[in-house]
Amino acid sequence: MSTTDEMQAPASAPRDEVHETPRDDLLVLIHKALRYGLLQLTIDAGSADWTDPGCVDGLRQQWDTLEHLIRSHASHEDRYIFALLESKQPGAVAELGIGHAAVEAELDEVSARMRTACEKREPGSGLAAYRALTHLVVTALAHFSDEEPVVMERIWAESTDEEIAACRSAFMAEITPDDAVATYELMFPAVSPAELAMVLGAVRAGAPEPVFGSLVGVAERTLTPAAMARLREHLEG
Repeated sequence: MSTTDEMQAPASAPRDEVHETPRDDLLVLIHKALRYGLLQLTIDAGSADWTDPGCVDGLRQQWDTLEHLIRSHASHEDRYIFALLESKQPGAVAELGIGHAAVEAELDEVSARMRTACEKREPGSGLAAYRALTHLVVTALAHFSDEEPVVMERIWAESTDEEIAACRSAFMAEITPDDAVATYELMFPAVSPAELAMVLGAVRAGAPEPVFGSLVGVAERTLTPAAMARLREHLEG
């Protein structure tokens, strides 16, 4: 059972104006997860021994998972979140310049470079893959930051909570259990204790106990002991 649809999040406000709202933010938590994944992989790729088969295979698996999650999220945005925005404000996606062509081109480049580096297993091709990855990070982080505030502010301005919930339910229905676990593994160390407690609290309130227990297990293996202690305080408070 996938439980990502239980997530609610504090609002992501317009640039230079941060406030909280009880309304569902469809972007902020998944973007935090993807930022974490991109930055962690960049660190790992920069420090990698590209001649070590085990190290290189691990990086390739890391990349394959992250690439899949980024492409899946972009598809959900295009077909559900942006579709909701366009239904309220036709032409908004083009006006805001938040399409995914640039990110997808960078994903293609990194994938090709990673494939070559994994085949050759030598420092030069590894460095080329690493540099392509850093270009992707620049493009993706700028895209997330440009997209997050304006998209949700416009959706909140013209959509009901029921419409937003229906949008979330539609894309959540496509997420497999494996993808949900992979997302949570990136998300849990990337979000604040309050956000994580909110996610787990919603799951505990609306899902069977084994589902909640499995997510606590994800938290235990992805958080530091100090972060796990803070999470327990939030859950028990």
